[in-house]
Amino acid sequence: MRHAYDFKTGWINASLITAISALILIQLFVLPYYLSDHPGVMVAILVGLIPLNIPLWSLIHEAIHKNLFENKKWNERAGRFLSILFGADFDVLRFGHLMHHRYNRDWESEVYQRDESHPVTASFNHYIKMLGGLYLSEVLASFLRAFLPVSLSKKMLPYIFEKEAHLRAAERKLYKGNSVRKGRLSMLFVLFIAGSSIMLYGAQAHFLWVFFLGRAFIISLHDNAYHYGTKPDNSQPAKELKAPEWWSAFMLRFNYHKTHHLHANLPWYHLPQKQVEAGTYQDQESWAKAVLIQLKGPIEKNALTRDFNDMIRGKKSMNQTSFLH
Repeated sequence: MRHAYDFKTGWINASLITAISALILIQLFVLPYYLSDHPGVMVAILVGLIPLNIPLWSLIHEAIHKNLFENKKWNERAGRFLSILFGADFDVLRFGHLMHHRYNRDWESEVYQRDESHPVTASFNHYIKMLGGLYLSEVLASFLRAFLPVSLSKKMLPYIFEKEAHLRAAERKLYKGNSVRKGRLSMLFVLFIAGSSIMLYGAQAHFLWVFFLGRAFIISLHDNAYHYGTKPDNSQPAKELKAPEWWSAFMLRFNYHKTHHLHANLPWYHLPQKQVEAGTYQDQESWAKAVLIQLKGPIEKNALTRDFNDMIRGKKSMNQTSFLH
């Protein structure tokens, strides 16, 4: 059941979209004009703006769940606009995220089995994805779907999706109606914005990569922190993490992730209240620890037959892998 949408949430979201969009556009088009003679200040500002990508993704996330605005058309338009600023296609982001909700740990996971994957291979895949690969794969998928012939991009799907259910879902959702045309237009805007900004930065265009690579890193690292180490049987849909109030608000309550998975149609603004009402109390793990614990590497499946929450507190040993193994 969809939560009754309130006027206040709409105004808050509109204000956030305006503020975040303005800061990103200033960074792309105004910064090189005024600070070209002060490269140190420019780099400092670009680095300082990297965390802004978290609430940007949170707003796209709200649009994916149709929680950004009550009006469906404005919700869709805002989602597409924000996704362009994010450097990807809204339909690709929406497909990946809704598949994550439907299949959860069966869709993507750091868990591996020794008889199916070597520990070094599992480690390589885990760290590449966590340290930037997740975001970069979303951007790459957006470009490939937009500019490859449909027949060719469809032929690539079986090499990307191993499971039949995932493959059939991609064939249905990613090529539905005029989705490809909309995606092509979005990615043309992405190219135009990126190209124009690079031209403005001129000889200092390499500084712009600081922001883009920072985005890839922070989004990829942040994304799986709420699921790392949860059991493959989906008995725990996500973690509910502790975070300082200001950081929780900055993330648009993303740390209330278990509550979100149980009530995906609920706008971010109402998650704390719902947590209290539903008794979805926070785990003992902090947000910072949940992010950093991922650096331990992929987890062998047998390790998750025990209580992972105890293991991450050091009460039990865990069979982890790393590049050193």
